[in-house]
Amino acid sequence: MINEEKSNAERFLDAYASIESSLNRILGKVDYVNFSILLKQGARANSVVKNHLSELKEYAELRNAIVHQRGNHEEIIAQPSDSVTITIERIAYLLEKDQRMLNFATTPVKYAYMDTTQKQLLDMMLKSHTTKIPVYGSEGFCGLATMETIAKNAMNGKTDLTAADLIDRTKDNRVVFFDKTQKIQAAIFEFDEAMSSGRAAPIILITENGKMTEKPMGIISSFDLARIITALS
Repeated sequence: MINEEKSNAERFLDAYASIESSLNRILGKVDYVNFSILLKQGARANSVVKNHLSELKEYAELRNAIVHQRGNHEEIIAQPSDSVTITIERIAYLLEKDQRMLNFATTPVKYAYMDTTQKQLLDMMLKSHTTKIPVYGSEGFCGLATMETIAKNAMNGKTDLTAADLIDRTKDNRVVFFDKTQKIQAAIFEFDEAMSSGRAAPIILITENGKMTEKPMGIISSFDLARIITALS
């Protein structure tokens, strides 16, 4: 019985071609560009390429060792190991995967209104396992209500407040808005920039067009970073 499954070499070459195609798409290339140049530019634009740059460079060399050019035909002369084949296929999958930020965000987003009570806010936070709730008014986003602010007011005997009283106005500059088409790399860049400059980590709200007047479709905070990095590695 003939085994119709592809060999490791064929799977490797398919994944390699997929990676090359994805790099061209990510970088907006329409003409031929050497794979090594694609990797160099791709590492600056895409976290998957950056995380696997050394492996991809090795796979570029391995690709030439696997295939021998005979005139207009390519002949497979070597077979990569199972682990190499599985790894390059995973990298190809990650680059093919839809990396819109919204696909990595927490959804749906729990948000409050200016007249939401302190107790209601606390209940929302506990049920959503979060410490921050976006607050909206008639004209859009107004600020964040935080567990920290609620706790401080409760300790001072203030338990009948509303979201309008509890907005943490000193930290509103942490909130960054992105439209739903933005890639996850833009969010990672925001966190990297905050860390390198010593600023507080941002809260990212994703809306239809990235406007404060629109309701949030997804939210990303520093608590999501470990999960996102794992998904991209």
